[in-house]
Amino acid sequence: MLFRSPGPAWNFLRNPVRASTSTTERRGWLTLHGTAVPLDQADGVSPTLVVRRQEHLRARIAARIDFTPARDGEEAGLVLYREPRHRYEIGVRRNGAGREVFLRQTVGAYLSTVTATAPAPGNAPLVLQIEAEPTRYTFAWGPSQDHLQPLGAAETRLLSTEVTGGFIGTYVGMYALAPSGDPSAPPAAFDWFDYEKHE
Repeated sequence: MLFRSPGPAWNFLRNPVRASTSTTERRGWLTLHGTAVPLDQADGVSPTLVVRRQEHLRARIAARIDFTPARDGEEAGLVLYREPRHRYEIGVRRNGAGREVFLRQTVGAYLSTVTATAPAPGNAPLVLQIEAEPTRYTFAWGPSQDHLQPLGAAETRLLSTEVTGGFIGTYVGMYALAPSGDPSAPPAAFDWFDYEKHE
């Protein structure tokens, strides 16, 4: 599949923890083992994050994820990452005895909130999708690419150089988090990742 070789497009944040990522543990999939390092940690040990640059104003980004979190706080999914305090995530996490899909928006040092959720019954793999346009991102999810439902939207300008500073642009990719730091926490496995430019 797409993850047999990382390829030159893929990046990590700082120095990756090699044990957190694998393309052989589940052959043909990318397996991410979440750690206690959050996405908003600005230095030190890297979070579990595998990303590539968003190269186009209009694009479709999607992935198929197999993830069944066992404890509160465990999550995995797709992230649009400009820097630690400016990012958006669409992910899967535990909610009571089951799972839910959520959209989180982090803008600056003092605002990080989940803006939408939806129950995701069962343990079957899910498709997570981001549609990028010049002024907004829209997020969707579902059991397959043919059966997606909208989850919400976010402004692209809040991940722009004018707001965040810097010049490297926005990354998009896959992440996993396990706040307990327990190495036995369920990993997140990604069957495929699509990045498709729109005209």
